[in-house]
Amino acid sequence: MKRKGIHKPTIEDAVEISGIETLHPGGFDLTKRTAEIAGLRQGMQVLDVSSGRGTQAIFYAEKYGVLVTGIDISEKMIKSASNKAKLAGMENSVSFRQGDSQALPFDDNTFDVVINECAVGIPDDSQKVLNEMVRVVKPGGALVIHESIWMKKISEFERDELSERYGTTPLELDEWNKMLQKAGVANIIA
Repeated sequence: MKRKGIHKPTIEDAVEISGIETLHPGGFDLTKRTAEIAGLRQGMQVLDVSSGRGTQAIFYAEKYGVLVTGIDISEKMIKSASNKAKLAGMENSVSFRQGDSQALPFDDNTFDVVINECAVGIPDDSQKVLNEMVRVVKPGGALVIHESIWMKKISEFERDELSERYGTTPLELDEWNKMLQKAGVANIIA
């Protein structure tokens, strides 16, 4: 965001200059677990929603032989991820495009697996993100999200404060489950 000629840093800016590869609780071990839960197998078409610098997408392609499309709203992240895939020799297995997770630019039933690691709660409407993820996954496919869950009730004030401070929407397990059901997910495993 620019105000009076001053650039207000974004989370993408912080990630880009910090060299951080995984910006979520659980780190890369949880990325590996996400791939296992998704049942990634060679040749599958995978969508990595809010792919950031592309670290997870490249890992999925290298380790499991899947074809990955990463999507992120930040042009800087897309450029960084694309360069990273090229340097890794993975540009034939991994591609990145700019787009909004609340309005994915893909046809219905396109991907075998759709993954989002700790970014469903970042946009304005988490329900739209989940709806879109469900829309683009093939029937019988897997949708895997890795999100923080509040283990106890918090006040509306605390929610607003934490949301503002950390840039994400804090939700409880029951709330995530209800949103997933509303999006049309059957067989929810927490």
